[in-house]
Amino acid sequence: MFSFEKKRENFGDEIAWGFILINDQLSTYNLSTSKFFLSGSYQKKIQANYFRAGIQAGLAHRSTDLNGQTFPDQWHYGTGTFDQEIYHGETELNDSYTYPDFNAGLGWFRFLGKTRVAAGYGLFHVSRPRANFLGDFRLPFRHVFNASAIHPLSESLHTLPYLLYMNSATATDFVLGSNLKKYLSKMVNIQAGAGYRGSRVNSDAVILLAGFGYGRLDFAISYDITVSELSNNARNKSAVEFSLIYTTPRRFADKISIPCNRY
Repeated sequence: MFSFEKKRENFGDEIAWGFILINDQLSTYNLSTSKFFLSGSYQKKIQANYFRAGIQAGLAHRSTDLNGQTFPDQWHYGTGTFDQEIYHGETELNDSYTYPDFNAGLGWFRFLGKTRVAAGYGLFHVSRPRANFLGDFRLPFRHVFNASAIHPLSESLHTLPYLLYMNSATATDFVLGSNLKKYLSKMVNIQAGAGYRGSRVNSDAVILLAGFGYGRLDFAISYDITVSELSNNARNKSAVEFSLIYTTPRRFADKISIPCNRY
């Protein structure tokens, strides 16, 4: 995955644009998925509130290798196995398809005293595109809601609670947790936290995180401990993820001054 974002500020408002390129390869059946999306957003300040609206549009392409797959009509009852020499009978099955997709979202944040609170909502697959190898299935809406805050416990210690909730058809997923961030100096900070991921019907994992920051560079490592029933038969019951983030400096000032001669 590769993404790029750029913004431009104009008297307190903000215009942003970007793109994202995704390619996912699954060795089983040589399943390949590629996506390219362009996005744009506009942020408006109204009193102490900042509102943002954004849209995203692009194309997705998926392909597979049908030669290595078997189908119900190829089941041979005499041997109890699949026989690929038997015609599979799937006359409308394609080995690839491309579809356009559109997403949209709204965001908001403001300061309540010294606490920064934010929330957002995103709607994916706005146009309900047809997306499967038979062409008779429309992607369901995917609703995404997020909320977060940055609350200073002291000048050098901040707490960062967060919530992410997603729903698509009958599937749900949510992540809830909080991190603590300690500033050791103006340039150096350390961070630690814990979270939980699950759904309405199933527990998934407990998430542990630790990291540090130096200047505009942040590094973190997270460790997922699986707590669902699937872990009973899983060989690897945990996952480790690393992240490296660099935040560029602001190129635009909040205030604009007009130079003039002084006497």
